[in-house]
Amino acid sequence: MSTDSDPGTVIRPRDLGHRTLNRLQGEMQGARHLTTAENQARLNYLDEVEIINDAYFGAEALAKKCRVRQRAIRNQLKSAEPEPELATIRGEVEALAGQRLRTLDDIYDRMQAAGTAAWTLREKMAPFAGIYLASRYVDPSTADDPLPDISSLGSAYWEIERAGKEFMEEKSNQQRFDDLLAMGRRRAAFLTSALTVSLRTIDAFGGRRFEPFIATLLEDEGFVIERRSGGSGDRGIDVIGMSLDGRRLVAQCKHSSNPDNKVGSPDLQLLNGNGKLVHGGDIAVLVTNQGLTKEAATFAVDQGLHVVDRDSLRRWATWGDPLMQILGLPSLPERPPSVRASELA
Repeated sequence: MSTDSDPGTVIRPRDLGHRTLNRLQGEMQGARHLTTAENQARLNYLDEVEIINDAYFGAEALAKKCRVRQRAIRNQLKSAEPEPELATIRGEVEALAGQRLRTLDDIYDRMQAAGTAAWTLREKMAPFAGIYLASRYVDPSTADDPLPDISSLGSAYWEIERAGKEFMEEKSNQQRFDDLLAMGRRRAAFLTSALTVSLRTIDAFGGRRFEPFIATLLEDEGFVIERRSGGSGDRGIDVIGMSLDGRRLVAQCKHSSNPDNKVGSPDLQLLNGNGKLVHGGDIAVLVTNQGLTKEAATFAVDQGLHVVDRDSLRRWATWGDPLMQILGLPSLPERPPSVRASELA
């Protein structure tokens, strides 16, 4: 019995290698109630061509979006180059821009490959547009020129879906990019103010001058200072402050004019024990104008202690970055800053 007129013959969708596409095609076929196998085959064919076209144009559109976003990143980076005030964050901006461009290049290349695969299938399907198709769906092995295998289309669709999600996730980096530029401009303004204090100036402090200076930095961020410097019986805690949102910060301050004089584990152990248990600190911080030994740094991480080392102190005292941002903690309510210059007189 000829399949072109037999209403009992069912032409089933071919495997596209993608469950969602198979279900979509099943729904299409189930809703048509076609009377001939050839009509079923013809609609199968048209569905397949439509899905191939969707894959091709979807990949092409995403690839174009990648190039548009890359141009926007390069233009934003280029416009920021002449700004001297961005010197403190230029390396971070360039690193982030490079990362974004590489990510978009990867997505673009994958979309080019997916689009090429879809286009190749499209070209192979084109010659079958006007010929008899039923037997090619019922028993492809009997056809001298069978329909091209389209099982690989599912992986192309999966790749387009995955790349689309990555493209949307990458967009969040634009906010990081804008935040870095804003930080650089804010730092530049701080560097021209009376509040900035260079590391060279800090290095010239004595230990007794360093502690009140750290207390002043904390005051600038809204802390109410309970202890401005250590002394007899301080149990290793030099500065204590209470934030406006009720967090108690305890700080041990270690100053040295010798770059090789690094803070060791015993100082961190004292901060860990007395800062939290004796003084009830919610935030325990060691502040130094130099660095830590490897063992001390490991101990701080293990015990959840915060450290302001030389690089962090530059961000805080010289560039004006908020301490809570440096420590990775929730920000504090702001208050008008004190004039640090008076602390250095």
